[in-house]
Amino acid sequence: MSKHLRKSQSIFARKLWAVATVVMLLAAALIARATVHAPHADAAGNLSCAAGVIYAQDAGGNLVQVNLNGVANGGAAVTSTVTNFGAGSAWNLLGVTAQGTQAWASLRSGTNNTTITPGYYTASTGTYTSLGFSFTPTSTTNLGSWVAGANDLSNGDYYVGIPKTAGTGAGMQIYKLNAAKTGFTFVGYIATANPASFTNGDFAFDNQGNFYLVSSSGTQAQVYVATAAAVRGASGGQIAATAVGSVLAVGAAVNGIAFDQNGTLILGTSTALQRFDPSTGTIVANYTMAGINSSDLGSCSSPSTISVKKNVTQRVDPSDQFALTLKDSTNATVASATTAGSATGEQPQVAGPVFTSAGKTYTFSEAMAAGSASVLGAYGSSWSCVDTSTTPATSIGTGTGTSGSVTIPDNGVGNAVATVSCTFTNAPSTPPSISLTKSNDVVGALGVNGVAHYTFVVKNTGGTYLKGVTLSDSIANMTGLNPSASALAAMVLAPNASVTVTGASYTTTQGDVNAGSVVNNAGVSGTPSDSTGTATGQPNVTASASSTYNTQGTPSISLTKSNDVASTLAAGGVAHYTFVVTNNGTQPLTGITLSDSIANMTGLTPS
Repeated sequence: MSKHLRKSQSIFARKLWAVATVVMLLAAALIARATVHAPHADAAGNLSCAAGVIYAQDAGGNLVQVNLNGVANGGAAVTSTVTNFGAGSAWNLLGVTAQGTQAWASLRSGTNNTTITPGYYTASTGTYTSLGFSFTPTSTTNLGSWVAGANDLSNGDYYVGIPKTAGTGAGMQIYKLNAAKTGFTFVGYIATANPASFTNGDFAFDNQGNFYLVSSSGTQAQVYVATAAAVRGASGGQIAATAVGSVLAVGAAVNGIAFDQNGTLILGTSTALQRFDPSTGTIVANYTMAGINSSDLGSCSSPSTISVKKNVTQRVDPSDQFALTLKDSTNATVASATTAGSATGEQPQVAGPVFTSAGKTYTFSEAMAAGSASVLGAYGSSWSCVDTSTTPATSIGTGTGTSGSVTIPDNGVGNAVATVSCTFTNAPSTPPSISLTKSNDVVGALGVNGVAHYTFVVKNTGGTYLKGVTLSDSIANMTGLNPSASALAAMVLAPNASVTVTGASYTTTQGDVNAGSVVNNAGVSGTPSDSTGTATGQPNVTASASSTYNTQGTPSISLTKSNDVASTLAAGGVAHYTFVVTNNGTQPLTGITLSDSIANMTGLTPS
């Protein structure tokens, strides 16, 4: 790109151009768009997206390249004019598209500069194209002037911003150019608590569409960040944003923000620049800027970033939420977030993005948030880190557990920055479950008063620890258990672990012998917990088992026989007999038959 003005432009040509510009503006009502050939356009290629290079514009429409490479703290930035957007004295809202193909800007007008006429400069042709329409918000109550503009580096969309100082929607109000490029749609607003009475500022996007705002008033400024999902999902309400660091002391109102590839932001006033390190929230360098009275900044650079996200496939309890933390190599927390709501899938709450650079190492972790019914042990945790700046995305680390670490990759020079996203994925671990087997020591059969001894085997067949294990039995005497009931309840049973319990017994009754067998049912219950015995909040698990043994009594029978003859009977006299059959054993008897050597047995009762 040429850093010099075209010498072929004469004063006469400039005057002639000014006249042409007036004619074109008058024709805007008849022509949807008017193309203006800027007198200082440079058609030698795209704008530079190299590290250390940003762009500034002034109210007169001059676009200036600002080069900070090799400039020491306190030094003067190297500036060179690229083009002039056209006539006017209130140009602002600079944005630069990815790869530096275009620079967007708007000419402000109207009361308090609340009306804008947008357009774009095409670097390859050196021309500026006005979109041929003007836009004013429906209500200008409590509005300041249009001060912010930027292109989303992920898709080229042009956004503009205007402060609202009071009332509903106070903060930076954000508008997006519609797809037809015929007007702007209200996206939403970012509430800017700091600094107080915010009236100036700017915003920028990275190459993933994440949004960065600087709000400023007087000699104070505050940086905020909002995720791409939050901005793109906005529908006219407040957009969730996180303050980066604390309120900054700056020499004058900040009216511009631009990225550098080394993970820092460049904040601009009208005549000076400050390099802001978002990882520490501090100003790390200052520069002067000659040759321009800047009204806005922009760049097509996008720094490397890192974010920590959460993917919830299922919650053990609806109240369960997760706290995410990102720390740098000094163990300082640089970002955090806590999930909310009951939705599954990737959660909208994100720790970051945090600006960074190649070679830096970060650790990330998750924990259950306050108010969750479950502990983290109720979930199986895994994580993966990918660099989404490449196509396809590049995996740079995977693991299991609730923490991990990653080093930002070096993707080379130019605009090849890394966009690292580390995601924890949680699902309930193997569901808690328990099994029970029961056996007895009876060989053959038991008679009355015979004693059966039982053995129980309790096994944790699930994926969580179990505490508070209790045994119950329908008939057995459980007072002599080994281990005892209290000792069993105090155990924390690991997954796949088992415990054998003895000491239960049962004494066989006549009723059992009569029945021919004894069926004995038992049950077990356990409470899901972590390894320390802290309950996970999941329901208790239960199982049952039975054991059967046969019974056999001692068989014995007796018979008594009597008649009703008082003394003697003559011939033809009839004697009647009574039989008493007694089972005097312990085994039930069936199929009883009577026989008699001479008696007529045909009328027996019972038959």
